[in-house]
Amino acid sequence: MALEFVSEVEKMNHCIAMFDLDHFKSINDRFGHISADVVLRTFSDLLRSTLRTSDVVARYGGEEFVAILDGASLEQAELVCERVRASFAEAPCTADDGRTMRVTVSVGIAAVIPGTTADQLLGVANRALYDAK
Repeated sequence: MALEFVSEVEKMNHCIAMFDLDHFKSINDRFGHISADVVLRTFSDLLRSTLRTSDVVARYGGEEFVAILDGASLEQAELVCERVRASFAEAPCTADDGRTMRVTVSVGIAAVIPGTTADQLLGVANRALYDAK
């Protein structure tokens, strides 16, 4: 099924965005795992409310998320991702003890190019993400 989806994705204009919560280990260390989970849920909720229902969002790793931006050009993806980044920087995250946690996110974007494998695409997005950091 995933291979069928990738071949369908290759036929259209799409972008992949890879998000990484900045300094997430320090959130875990300073506020604890329960509060760090609040940060993950806050970011996940923000992604779902900002992106369209036709976009696909997944948690990729500990504090990394990937989104397939359906039908988005690179320029459109950059605008959407900047809106996500700016909104998250302003999003209230409250630790379980009531302290406010200030958290930011970095993002890398890759345009889907026909013939590119999922691994290659994620590699491009990952390099763009670390360039952004």
